[in-house]
Amino acid sequence: MRSMILILALMISTASTAAPIPSAASGVYITPDRVCRVVFSRFQVSWLLAEMTCMEWSGAVKSSSQTVYAPQAGSCWPAGSAVAFNSQAPIDYVSFVHYFDADAGALGALVGNQAQVVNGDGQGQKWVRVATLESPAPFTCAGPEPAAQSTPHYPRLCRQYGLYCGG
Repeated sequence: MRSMILILALMISTASTAAPIPSAASGVYITPDRVCRVVFSRFQVSWLLAEMTCMEWSGAVKSSSQTVYAPQAGSCWPAGSAVAFNSQAPIDYVSFVHYFDADAGALGALVGNQAQVVNGDGQGQKWVRVATLESPAPFTCAGPEPAAQSTPHYPRLCRQYGLYCGG
């Protein structure tokens, strides 16, 4: 009961500085039960990618990646997106719900099974960033519209005086 009150108080006390999750949130985090390397990046034009590798305090290493569709201008990592700690055996999940930029870039997370974290019922944790990592394809939450894909051009061969090839 005390731990629940402590976590709730911690989340409320830092809620005023909470911000959406941009790629600047990439880093190495210490959590209550593991250490994780998390990298957020834009994938192609309309997708966001979260790559995560974690080592539990028991020594077990787990990794996964998750993509979400985010074509709008200023799209950030959406709260409620469940990311499995281990994509080979997806039992435990995390959902990143807050990015505390003013607090050295800590992440607010919900940990539990998939149904819990998607519905906001997981165990609340504050992940403390100990190192910053550069995103390979950065994005911001108030950035410009993603670049539109040009219409592909398919060159065609035509006979010299026969078939119409188009412009």
